Amino acid sequence: LGRAEGLLEDISQLTRVGGWEVSFPSGKLMWTSQIRRIFEADGSFQPETETMSELLPPEAFELVNGAIRDAARLGRPFDIEFDAVTLRGNAVRLRSIGYPEQVDGRTLRVVGTLADVTAQRKAEAERRRYEALNEQVSRLSGIGGWEFDVLTKETVWSPQVRKIYEVDETYNPPLEDHPKFVAPESSEAVALARRRAVVEGLPAEIDFQ
Repeated sequence: LGRAEGLLEDISQLTRVGGWEVSFPSGKLMWTSQIRRIFEADGSFQPETETMSELLPPEAFELVNGAIRDAARLGRPFDIEFDAVTLRGNAVRLRSIGYPEQVDGRTLRVVGTLADVTAQRKAEAERRRYEALNEQVSRLSGIGGWEFDVLTKETVWSPQVRKIYEVDETYNPPLEDHPKFVAPESSEAVALARRRAVVEGLPAEIDFQ
């Protein structure tokens, strides 16, 4: 049992996912050590409702309380995200998944997980900013991008390529449609460039109609 608990603790630290439970009717809240680490609390810290109101903005506090209340009263599981502040004053973005444990229709406790998704959400926001900038540069320069998967034979066009060809904003051409977008006089040169790239692994730069 000790080795299993140690393994779970290691996994919890690696994934930055902790566990919690609220017992009923006492309303007592318990955290695993990983949640204490997320909130930058020491091992002796005992969470209370008053403490949580200091760690969560008002809207987040109401969201969390409402989710736990509905889980206890209505048997409704939840999956929520919210902002919080650690005991050291650092802002974090958290995701919590919870569900009720019931016996004969009576909720004994609500248990769940808490994950620190701050880095993940920051990376997603950065990627969206990069994609928006890339799209803006593409529109200004009139240059689009495309990708062809040799294994699946699927083609992906950027929005600017779709704009150049005046097709629907979600359109990606199937392989059999490729010739439709190349003038007959350019088809041989395009086919040769594609063959050099796919078969020989060589870069290709061509002008075509």
